[in-house]
Amino acid sequence: VLVDRHAILRGEVLNRLLGVRGPEESRLPDRMEGHVIVAGFGLAGEELASALKACGIPHVVADLNVDNIRHARKKGHPVLFGDVTSQEVLHHLRVGDASELVLLLNDPDATARAVRAARASAPSLSILARTPYVLDVPALKAAGATEVVAGEAEAAAAVAERVLSRRGICGEAAEDRLGRIRARAQE
Repeated sequence: VLVDRHAILRGEVLNRLLGVRGPEESRLPDRMEGHVIVAGFGLAGEELASALKACGIPHVVADLNVDNIRHARKKGHPVLFGDVTSQEVLHHLRVGDASELVLLLNDPDATARAVRAARASAPSLSILARTPYVLDVPALKAAGATEVVAGEAEAAAAVAERVLSRRGICGEAAEDRLGRIRARAQE
């Protein structure tokens, strides 16, 4: 297949072959301020974007997975195909005008790169990062994340809550225990 290299640079190939637009061709709303950037449209990203949409909160979804972008577009979310570790992509997402960036990436290293890139572009931006492991929390906070949710800590809290509940332990005693589990993840 012969492809004009200028077409590649303009993102036309992405649109023609994959059915997605690159950052420079994405059609985000003209006026977007105070929006939430949802980076990653897996289960967590889809649920967050759906909640934001239902509550009328302006948002945009960014992902590198073509199928995720198509799915998000079908669900009626503004989308941008691109890598959120890139300053250019963050610029197209209007990170400087956003109220929050939520990073729901599966790669802790990419998450840290995205945190640093976003922090460099928008020093006061609220950045919520999800990571699979508690071990990654300090590095993400050091990179500039405002808040970090560790999947294994949330799973530990959910398991403890269910087991304690079945044993009739609820209320303040259970909440105290769950609070300690979550706090441990932030140490």
